[in-house]
Amino acid sequence: MPSMKRDAGMRVAVLYAVVVFAWLSASDWIAESFASDHALLNWILQFKDILFVLVTSIFLKLLIDKSQKDLESKNRILEEGMRQTVEALSAAMDIRNKETGHHSSRVANMTLEFARLAGYPEDKMASLFNGAILHDIGKMALPDTILLKPGPLNSQEMDQVKKHPKIGADLLSHVSMLHDSLDIPLSHHERWDGKGYPRGLSGEQIPFAARLFSIVDVWDALMFSRVYKAPWAEDKVVDYIRRGAGHQFDPDLVRKFLENYRVIRAAGSMDSSEMLSMLTETMSAMDIGQDHMTIGLGAPRDNP
Repeated sequence: MPSMKRDAGMRVAVLYAVVVFAWLSASDWIAESFASDHALLNWILQFKDILFVLVTSIFLKLLIDKSQKDLESKNRILEEGMRQTVEALSAAMDIRNKETGHHSSRVANMTLEFARLAGYPEDKMASLFNGAILHDIGKMALPDTILLKPGPLNSQEMDQVKKHPKIGADLLSHVSMLHDSLDIPLSHHERWDGKGYPRGLSGEQIPFAARLFSIVDVWDALMFSRVYKAPWAEDKVVDYIRRGAGHQFDPDLVRKFLENYRVIRAAGSMDSSEMLSMLTETMSAMDIGQDHMTIGLGAPRDNP
């Protein structure tokens, strides 16, 4: 991006310099050729200077506008290409993980709506979306014997699972356009009470984006089937989220989630590009304890 801006600025500077050089080289000679006396020559030279300022100002404005439009067009192409790449990668993750119904895009869209309702900054929404839709990319490093295991994980397997947030964040850190999207992949398994992983953060030490996302991610894990569990009834899922306030989840965000539950839930069925566009327009116009996370009776497996 900085390189593109420098290239556009250099083109404008070179074209402007060429015009100025041509004008300075030719205008005095033309004026002297047509002026019959000294007074007329002085008048022509004064008029020429005024005309030079006006014409070059207009010319410079046109060059800058054109370069800006070209840059914006290239930016849109880059952003669209990035979005499509991210969504394709998330789809591949869902296929390998055998997730149900486009899990990654669903939780990403719900997180965007949740974030809007929670007052998340508009200029960070795209980074939030990328982090949400790629939240489990670190699981690509897990073997199928763990990822697709239909029953409980043993302690050694769970230790491997707990490495996937760090692996995912390290992987995404090599992509410069995703540097602002690492909070969710790295921290979405942290818990409000400090009993999560990989860093054991607690309370507001956990990045806000990850606190938002963790509620949505657990809701989705419970609502839909996984290789190791059947889907829960919706009222049971909502009750689990409610009881997790102050233990697993940020209590203020749990309250916000439950107050706006139907709106957030509905966002999960929207197209990702439509969701991002709608949020941008809308925001522009607005100037539980560790013991609950067990395998028994189909409970979440925290959360492969």
